[in-house]
Amino acid sequence: VDISGVDTSKITKATFARPEKEKRVKGEKDFLSAAKKRAAERKAVRTAKAKAARGTNAGKVSSDRVALQKSVDSALIAAIKKSPNGKLLPGYLRSIFTIK
Repeated sequence: VDISGVDTSKITKATFARPEKEKRVKGEKDFLSAAKKRAAERKAVRTAKAKAARGTNAGKVSSDRVALQKSVDSALIAAIKKSPNGKLLPGYLRSIFTIK
């Protein structure tokens, strides 16, 4: 498949970079003894506090990234359809591959 018509100029390392998290300063009140810490880790369950720590956009993709993906996908689909095996490739790409 000839992908020379796909515009990848907007895709850079910054596209996939994650924002750096702010480091938390720990004080005396955040200190736990080793036994209490192990017990707390065993009981730890994802709570609203843990979800809030991940941020409000956790798991969401920005609209810029969605638009970029759509533009690349549409160009790739057009290139696949133009190829000599254009009718066979879409079915092949939809296949689920597993290792048994």
